[in-house]
Amino acid sequence: EPRVLRVLGALLGDSVEEALLRQAIRPPIAFWKVENRVRVFEALREHAPDVVVFAAQDRNRLPTAPLISECARTRPGITIVLLCAAAPPRGGVILAAARAGAR
Repeated sequence: EPRVLRVLGALLGDSVEEALLRQAIRPPIAFWKVENRVRVFEALREHAPDVVVFAAQDRNRLPTAPLISECARTRPGITIVLLCAAAPPRGGVILAAARAGAR
């Protein structure tokens, strides 16, 4: 029996990135979505995801890099993915997310 991959979509909103992620999900994957920065850490504890997927910015256009950094520190070894459907208005947010630990 295949192992279930646990994926957390963090701060994606109703974005193109969220739609792309939902299209890519195939069983056996368990998927959770959180839209609140505090809830991201609660979901890390509750669901112990294997992968956390962020956009470069949240729906308020705040960079997610600080949150990515904290997730990487809180859960060493977790895979953090930055999903970008289009280049963000500020290109530095991608570099900041990569430096914080996102792939």
